[in-house]
Amino acid sequence: MWTAAERLPVTPRAGSHGGFGRPAGCIGRDTGRVSHEVFRHRLQPFPNGVFPADLGAVVQRTVLNGSQPARVVIHDGDGYWLVGDGISDPNEPGACVVACIAHVADADPAVATLATLPAGQIAERDDPGAPWRIAKHEYSDE
Repeated sequence: MWTAAERLPVTPRAGSHGGFGRPAGCIGRDTGRVSHEVFRHRLQPFPNGVFPADLGAVVQRTVLNGSQPARVVIHDGDGYWLVGDGISDPNEPGACVVACIAHVADADPAVATLATLPAGQIAERDDPGAPWRIAKHEYSDE
């Protein structure tokens, strides 16, 4: 699970591109290349309950490349979105990238249902097709 100290691959700073600390670009699901700028925050509720196309998230590469399903979706208390496979360590170097959460939602409609997840919550499931379990989220101090 993500630790508080390592939840982002870049350091946020006020006034920067969406809060990611440097211009953050969406890593395309199919190309693996930066395709467009993304932002840390968008006002909720999202129009029509759909993730905005330019909303960035920290996504495990295994989820983005489709080798593992999303089993964990976090909307943390600071407004960051994180998507993980729930199996491999997201804190390993290179394990995560900034990408559009809409890309993940397009590939997995169950993730799209979480666009209304309030800040400070975590959604977990055992496998695709299993229901999401929603709970309060807190980072571990490890």
